[in-house]
Amino acid sequence: MKTQISLKHLLAAATAVAVFATLTACGEREDNEYEDLRDDVEDRAEPTRDYLGDQADTLRSTYEEQRDRFAERLSDLREEADDAGASGRSAFDDAMSELEDAWEGFQSTLADGRDATADALRDGWNRLTEAYDNAREELENIRDE
Repeated sequence: MKTQISLKHLLAAATAVAVFATLTACGEREDNEYEDLRDDVEDRAEPTRDYLGDQADTLRSTYEEQRDRFAERLSDLREEADDAGASGRSAFDDAMSELEDAWEGFQSTLADGRDATADALRDGWNRLTEAYDNAREELENIRDE
Protein backbone atom coordinates (compact mmCIF):
# COMPACT_ATOMS: atom_id res chain seq x y z
CA MET A 1 0.00 0.00 0.00
CA LYS A 2 2.91 2.34 0.61
CA THR A 3 3.88 1.62 -2.97
CA GLN A 4 0.48 2.86 -4.13
CA ILE A 5 0.82 6.03 -2.08
CA SER A 6 4.37 6.60 -3.33
CA LEU A 7 3.26 5.94 -6.90
CA LYS A 8 0.44 8.44 -6.51
CA HIS A 9 2.86 11.10 -5.26
CA LEU A 10 5.36 10.27 -8.00
CA LEU A 11 2.72 10.58 -10.72
CA ALA A 12 1.42 13.84 -9.30
CA ALA A 13 4.94 15.25 -9.10
CA ALA A 14 5.77 14.12 -12.64
CA THR A 15 2.60 15.72 -13.95
CA ALA A 16 3.37 18.97 -12.11
CA VAL A 17 6.95 19.02 -13.45
CA ALA A 18 5.74 18.36 -16.99
CA VAL A 19 3.21 21.17 -16.76
CA PHE A 20 5.76 23.57 -15.28
CA ALA A 21 8.41 22.69 -17.87
CA THR A 22 5.93 23.04 -20.69
CA LEU A 23 4.70 26.40 -19.46
CA THR A 24 8.18 27.83 -18.89
CA ALA A 25 9.41 26.62 -22.29
CA CYS A 26 6.55 28.30 -24.09
CA GLY A 27 7.66 31.89 -23.78
CA GLU A 28 5.25 34.31 -25.41
CA ARG A 29 2.59 32.61 -27.49
CA GLU A 30 -0.73 33.51 -28.92
CA ASP A 31 -3.92 32.76 -26.98
CA ASN A 32 -4.94 29.81 -29.15
CA GLU A 33 -1.54 28.18 -28.57
CA TYR A 34 -2.11 28.47 -24.80
CA GLU A 35 -5.48 26.82 -25.24
CA ASP A 36 -3.84 24.02 -27.23
CA LEU A 37 -1.21 23.65 -24.53
CA ARG A 38 -3.84 23.60 -21.78
CA ASP A 39 -5.84 20.97 -23.70
CA ASP A 40 -2.69 18.89 -24.15
CA VAL A 41 -1.92 19.08 -20.41
CA GLU A 42 -5.50 18.12 -19.55
CA ASP A 43 -5.32 15.19 -21.98
CA ARG A 44 -2.12 13.97 -20.31
CA ALA A 45 -3.45 14.46 -16.78
CA GLU A 46 -6.68 12.53 -17.41
CA PRO A 47 -5.06 9.05 -17.65
CA THR A 48 -3.21 9.76 -14.39
CA ARG A 49 -6.46 10.69 -12.64
CA ASP A 50 -8.14 7.59 -14.07
CA TYR A 51 -5.29 5.37 -12.92
CA LEU A 52 -5.34 6.82 -9.41
CA GLY A 53 -9.11 6.42 -9.26
CA ASP A 54 -8.78 2.78 -10.32
CA GLN A 55 -6.15 2.20 -7.65
CA ALA A 56 -8.43 3.74 -5.01
CA ASP A 57 -11.30 1.52 -6.17
CA THR A 58 -9.08 -1.56 -6.02
CA LEU A 59 -7.90 -0.71 -2.52
CA ARG A 60 -11.44 -0.07 -1.37
CA SER A 61 -12.76 -3.33 -2.83
CA THR A 62 -9.92 -5.25 -1.17
CA TYR A 63 -10.93 -3.82 2.20
CA GLU A 64 -14.59 -4.56 1.47
CA GLU A 65 -13.70 -8.22 0.86
CA GLN A 66 -11.74 -8.31 4.11
CA ARG A 67 -14.68 -6.66 5.87
CA ASP A 68 -17.04 -9.37 4.61
CA ARG A 69 -14.72 -12.15 5.82
CA PHE A 70 -14.30 -10.33 9.13
CA ALA A 71 -18.07 -10.14 9.58
CA GLU A 72 -18.14 -13.94 9.65
CA ARG A 73 -15.37 -14.03 12.27
CA LEU A 74 -17.27 -11.48 14.35
CA SER A 75 -20.43 -13.57 14.16
CA ASP A 76 -18.50 -16.67 15.25
CA LEU A 77 -17.04 -14.77 18.19
CA ARG A 78 -20.50 -13.69 19.32
CA GLU A 79 -21.78 -17.27 19.13
CA GLU A 80 -18.83 -18.55 21.13
CA ALA A 81 -19.42 -15.85 23.73
CA ASP A 82 -23.05 -16.89 24.07
CA ASP A 83 -21.91 -20.47 24.64
CA ALA A 84 -19.33 -19.40 27.25
CA GLY A 85 -21.98 -18.25 29.72
CA ALA A 86 -22.12 -15.32 32.08
CA SER A 87 -19.20 -15.87 34.45
CA GLY A 88 -16.40 -13.34 34.05
CA ARG A 89 -18.27 -11.58 31.27
CA SER A 90 -17.64 -7.95 32.22
CA ALA A 91 -14.08 -7.79 30.79
CA PHE A 92 -15.24 -9.55 27.65
CA ASP A 93 -18.24 -7.24 27.31
CA ASP A 94 -15.91 -4.23 27.51
CA ALA A 95 -13.62 -5.73 24.87
CA MET A 96 -16.64 -6.58 22.73
CA SER A 97 -17.90 -3.00 23.03
CA GLU A 98 -14.52 -1.71 21.81
CA LEU A 99 -14.65 -4.21 18.96
CA GLU A 100 -18.13 -3.06 17.93
CA ASP A 101 -16.98 0.59 18.03
CA ALA A 102 -13.98 -0.28 15.84
CA TRP A 103 -16.31 -2.23 13.51
CA GLU A 104 -18.64 0.77 13.11
CA GLY A 105 -15.67 3.10 12.57
CA PHE A 106 -14.26 0.88 9.86
CA GLN A 107 -17.65 0.58 8.18
CA SER A 108 -17.92 4.37 8.22
CA THR A 109 -14.45 4.80 6.71
CA LEU A 110 -15.32 2.39 3.90
CA ALA A 111 -18.58 4.24 3.28
CA ASP A 112 -16.58 7.43 2.63
CA GLY A 113 -15.74 5.99 -0.77
CA ARG A 114 -12.94 7.60 -2.71
CA ASP A 115 -12.54 10.24 -0.01
CA ALA A 116 -11.16 7.61 2.38
CA THR A 117 -7.37 7.65 2.25
CA ALA A 118 -5.28 4.51 2.22
CA ASP A 119 -3.88 5.49 5.63
CA ALA A 120 -7.38 5.91 7.10
CA LEU A 121 -8.43 2.51 5.77
CA ARG A 122 -5.27 0.85 7.03
CA ASP A 123 -5.57 2.50 10.47
CA GLY A 124 -9.22 1.50 10.74
CA TRP A 125 -8.40 -2.07 9.78
CA ASN A 126 -5.56 -2.22 12.29
CA ARG A 127 -7.80 -0.91 15.09
CA LEU A 128 -10.47 -3.43 14.12
CA THR A 129 -8.14 -6.43 14.13
CA GLU A 130 -6.53 -5.33 17.40
CA ALA A 131 -9.95 -4.99 19.05
CA TYR A 132 -10.87 -8.43 17.71
CA ASP A 133 -7.71 -9.97 19.14
CA ASN A 134 -8.44 -8.37 22.53
CA ALA A 135 -12.02 -9.67 22.54
CA ARG A 136 -10.82 -13.15 21.49
CA GLU A 137 -8.27 -13.13 24.33
CA GLU A 138 -10.92 -12.12 26.88
CA LEU A 139 -13.19 -14.89 25.64
CA GLU A 140 -10.38 -17.40 26.06
CA ASN A 141 -9.88 -16.11 29.64
CA ILE A 142 -13.57 -16.70 30.35
CA ARG A 143 -13.32 -20.26 29.07
CA ASP A 144 -10.20 -20.96 31.14
CA GLU A 145 -11.95 -19.96 34.38
